[in-house]
Amino acid sequence: PQPLPQPLPQPQRESPVKLPFRQTIANINQGVREPKSVGPMVRSNLISLFRSRGGGLYALGYVVSFVVLEVLEIPDLLTDLAGFFSGDGSFVSSLLALMVDFFVDTLRNVIYSFVWPGFFLQLTGPIGVAFLAVGFATYNRILRPIVERVVPELKAEPALDEDKDQDQKESSDTESDAKSATAEVPEDTGA
Repeated sequence: PQPLPQPLPQPQRESPVKLPFRQTIANINQGVREPKSVGPMVRSNLISLFRSRGGGLYALGYVVSFVVLEVLEIPDLLTDLAGFFSGDGSFVSSLLALMVDFFVDTLRNVIYSFVWPGFFLQLTGPIGVAFLAVGFATYNRILRPIVERVVPELKAEPALDEDKDQDQKESSDTESDAKSATAEVPEDTGA
């Protein structure tokens, strides 16, 4: 008899709230130290966001919506910053209000980005249904190559294909083992 496989130890993970907050602070510090790193950091984060939403037309719409909404927030942010530096109140309360406004606006933009197809349909009316249907149907053949030309990092990564091939190989090995196990006939001991 073969020993039963032991469960792998689970890695200790940080609270999901602490990790993004720490990463945000680290990104801000890096951007302050090296302003030239801001563009590549933003690009990398947008690519990760695109991939996390599935990498299709929905993901593209999500990222575009999020970027547009965030850019539209810049005048409000500048107004808030001007109020912060004008000394209209205590430093701590002004800073806290600025941070809360920023995070609330970003959260609202995330929610709006999740439902971008609804906003698109609201703006375009009935013809929008046809545009979305055609977009989803033709994304891989028409739009994806254009997106990959603009953002080459989005091309299919060989590592992902190798993982898929490895999973298929393991699956076929398991099926082969199962077939050979059922094909084996127990030996007759003559007893």
